[in-house]
Amino acid sequence: MSDQNNDSTPVPVTMPCYNRPKPRRNVIIITTVLVMLTLLYSFAPTYIARFVIDNQLNKYGIEHTGIETLRINPWKMEVWLGPVKFRTGEIEHGEIGELGIKVNLFPAFQKHAMVERILVRGIDIYVARAEDNTFTLRLVEVRCCQYR
Repeated sequence: MSDQNNDSTPVPVTMPCYNRPKPRRNVIIITTVLVMLTLLYSFAPTYIARFVIDNQLNKYGIEHTGIETLRINPWKMEVWLGPVKFRTGEIEHGEIGELGIKVNLFPAFQKHAMVERILVRGIDIYVARAEDNTFTLRLVEVRCCQYR
């Protein structure tokens, strides 16, 4: 009687559902990753640039408002800023109404970038260069590299 349970007939083996290939799931994962990378490429440069500019201006003690108006469009290679006001101490503030720059980064492989277009509206900045190659922006002294 117990011999009936010991059949030697092979039992068909099916793959468990978790081991089967799932191309639909792979497509969804790849699509999700690509969408996330596209969103990161589209919006991250603006927030990173705002953070860096804010930290650098604070480091030099320059009071500023309007940095949150900075917008970078990496798809069109454009940077827009404005209106922005800045000053140090009790000095009258400098102001940029709107600044737009269109950049071509492909020459970056030759270690430089080309500015194709610059648009400046409503600017109120005094710029002067001294003999020792220091620049003064509305009495904010900026030291930079040697110009020939």
